[in-house]
Amino acid sequence: MPSQPPRMTSVNWRYSSYFIIIPTLLLYVLSLTGCVSNSPGLQNIFLTAIQHRNGNSTTTSTGVQLRVGYFGICVHASTDTTCFVSAMTSLDKLASQLNSTINLSEVDMNQVAALLSVALVLQTKILLPLLAAAGSAFLLGIIVFILFKWAAKRPKVNLTESSAKRSQIYSRGCLSLIWTSVGLSTASAVSVSESIGALQFWTANVPESSIIVFTGTAMQALQWVLVALSALFALTVSSMLRVTPAGTLPGPGGSGLRPMGSTMPPAAGGGFQAPGQGVPPPPPFM
Repeated sequence: MPSQPPRMTSVNWRYSSYFIIIPTLLLYVLSLTGCVSNSPGLQNIFLTAIQHRNGNSTTTSTGVQLRVGYFGICVHASTDTTCFVSAMTSLDKLASQLNSTINLSEVDMNQVAALLSVALVLQTKILLPLLAAAGSAFLLGIIVFILFKWAAKRPKVNLTESSAKRSQIYSRGCLSLIWTSVGLSTASAVSVSESIGALQFWTANVPESSIIVFTGTAMQALQWVLVALSALFALTVSSMLRVTPAGTLPGPGGSGLRPMGSTMPPAAGGGFQAPGQGVPPPPPFM
């Protein structure tokens, strides 16, 4: 079976990377905005949920439930549910905001006040927002990738040593940022899974514990899908920006960018002539 021409392979890689960008950014937005508002669906995207234990039982609970996201908290009761932004907010301000937005009994309100302090500790000191750093690195990587594509579209006759050097900087910066986002998203998914698993074990097996911890299944699934999509995007971009054997960076339509410091014209095969190669001999001495 004949192999695809290099130009067709380049087009396939390019469009594959473009199709991955949109769902990846969408999943980042959903994961980071879970529990920040009462919008449908966001109430069920949370890192963990905490609830008061019903007596000495390790499997049942009573009262209201607090769902903790990266930057928001949802108070889920049998009659009402409200979500609000909790990042950079004090405990007193959260309690005051809760009193004015949700109708709870005095018993439930006392339980919420006790759970709010636990939820803030989990949100600010244990479940760190590494995913936000991963999303920022991914977005910056896309911006640098666009700058590289813009630089690669310059006509070859206008290429200079400085433009080739700038293209190499864009290429290396794009790869560094995108692979950094892969590492941070992986670290975020692993740390959240391990931390919540440890909290679940502790609250279920220590009699002194007065709360029960639940896992946010939707959030963990979103984070592992993000890891897969980010890694796939990084692989496709790495294939597009790799240095060719001739020493040129791939441009649109298979054309290469002249490497930094190269001043020799391109040879017939698409590479660059070595010094002295193809130079006509000097005229005979008379």
